[in-house]
Amino acid sequence: MARISLERLLRKNKPAYGVVEEIAAALAGDLTVFDGHGSLLVGRGSFLGGGSRTAVSMNGQTMGWVSGPEEGRAALVRLLERLLATEAEKRELSEEVLDSYRELNLLYNLSERLISAPEPPAIANMALKEAGRLVRITAAWVLLLNSDGRVVLLARRGRPLAFRHAPGSEDDLVAAVLASGEAEIRNNVPLHEIFQGDGFTQGDLICAPLKTEQRLLGVMLLVGEAPVRYQAHHLKLVNTVALQVGPALEIAHLYQVAVEKGRMEQELRQAYEVQASLIPQQTPDIDGWAFAGRWRPALELSGDYYDFIFLEDGCLGLVIGDVADKGMPSSLFMVFTRSAVRSAVSHLDSPAAAIDQANELVAQESQDGLFVTLIYGRLNPNTGRLAYVNAGHNPALLFECASGKLRELRSTGIPLGILPGFAYREEEVQLQPGDFLLFYTDGVTEAINDVYEEFGTARLVEVIKQHQGRTAEEMAGRLETAVLEFTGERPLFDDLTIMVVKRNA
Repeated sequence: MARISLERLLRKNKPAYGVVEEIAAALAGDLTVFDGHGSLLVGRGSFLGGGSRTAVSMNGQTMGWVSGPEEGRAALVRLLERLLATEAEKRELSEEVLDSYRELNLLYNLSERLISAPEPPAIANMALKEAGRLVRITAAWVLLLNSDGRVVLLARRGRPLAFRHAPGSEDDLVAAVLASGEAEIRNNVPLHEIFQGDGFTQGDLICAPLKTEQRLLGVMLLVGEAPVRYQAHHLKLVNTVALQVGPALEIAHLYQVAVEKGRMEQELRQAYEVQASLIPQQTPDIDGWAFAGRWRPALELSGDYYDFIFLEDGCLGLVIGDVADKGMPSSLFMVFTRSAVRSAVSHLDSPAAAIDQANELVAQESQDGLFVTLIYGRLNPNTGRLAYVNAGHNPALLFECASGKLRELRSTGIPLGILPGFAYREEEVQLQPGDFLLFYTDGVTEAINDVYEEFGTARLVEVIKQHQGRTAEEMAGRLETAVLEFTGERPLFDDLTIMVVKRNA
C-alpha cells in the first residue's frame, strides 16, 4: 500500500485539494502548504522565503508545513492533520476488508479441493499451494507426528531445503508450536543455523499447528527469506488454512485406512469421534441464560450439526444445520459448512449478510445436489433480542412464558448451496424471562416407529407443553427420550439434533 503523505492527499485531482485551497483562501490570503521536503502543494510562495511556519504532524512525524498568519495557520494545520488521520483510518479499514476477503477466498479455494481429493498427501499439498498464494515463501512443509512422536514429512513446496536437525527434535519453532498448540511467527532468524547449504541470510518463519479437538496432528511450517517480513495478518491467514486442514486430514486419513485395511466400522467410529469433537462439548455459561443440545447421527457420520459462536461484541451466535443426505459426503460437507458459517459471522454483524456470504461459499462448493438447511441467530444476552435467518430449515419454536403460546420462526430464505447470490431476509424476536427457543432438525419430526408413523409436529408440541417449566437441559433430554421411545427398536431414519435456549432472568 502506498505511503500516506500530504503530497498524495493534496494532488490537484483529489477532492481534498479543492477543499484545502478554498479554506486556505477563506482563512487568510497568504496561507501556503508545503510537503515534508518543502515543495509547494497549495497557495503561492517559497519554503525558503522566510515567514512563520507550523509543522503538520501525524504520529510524531512531520508530514509538511503551513506558512502564513498565525490564526489561520493553526486552523489549517488542524484541518490537514485531521485529513491525514482520516486517510490513515480509511487505509487501515481497507486493509482489514482486504484481509477478510483474502481469508474468505482462501477458505473457499481450499475447501473446494478438500472434498474433491480427500487423500492426506493431496490435502497437504493443496494447503501449501493455497497458503503460498497469499504469503510469499521460499519453502514450506506439512510435517506430521507419527505414532512414536517423531515428525515426518507429508508434503513440501518451494525450494528443496534440508534441515540441519530433525524438526521438532531440538528447541526449535516446530517443537515450540507442538508443545503449545498455538501458531507463532519468528522474525530475523539466522537461516543458516536451521538449513544446510550456502547463501542463507536472515529470514522469517511461520509455524501453525494442524489439530483436531482431540489431538495435535503436526504443523505447517513456512520460510521466507529477506526482504520478506511476516506480520500478524500473515499468521492469521496461515492459521486459517491450518484450522481447516487438521480435521480434513484426520477424517481423510481414517477413512483411507479403513478402506485399505478392511476395518471400516472401527475407523468410521474414530472419524465419528473427530466429527463429534466439532459439536460443542460445553454449553455457554452466561448469566440469566441456559443452553442445551443433543446430537445423535443415524449412521456412523452425520450431516447435522449445531454450534455456539462467541462474537466480539458480546453477542452469541446460534447455529443449527442439516446437510441433505447422510454418511461420509454429508459429513465432509458439514465440516465445510461449519467453517464457512463461522468465518462469515466473525466478520459480519448482520445475520443476513453473514448467511449471504456463507451461501456464496457453499453454493460454489456444492456437488451432486448437496445443500444445507440452516438457522443462524445472533442473540444479545443483555437485551434478549435475537436477530435470525432461517435458510429453509424446520421452523424453530419460541415458547412465550407470559401467554403460554408457541411462535414459529419460519423460513426467511432458501437452503444454502442451491442459488448463489440469493439475498436472505433477517427477522427479530424478543425473549422475555421464562421464554425458551427450541431448534431441531427433521430427524425429530420425521422419526418413524414400527408401523411407519412419523413422530410429527403435534407430538413435538405436546412434549413442549408437558415440560414447559423445566430447564433447558431437561427439555432437551425429555424431547430426545420421547423420540427414542416412539421409534422403539427401529433405528433412526435420519440424524437427530436438538438445541434449546432459555432465558431464566
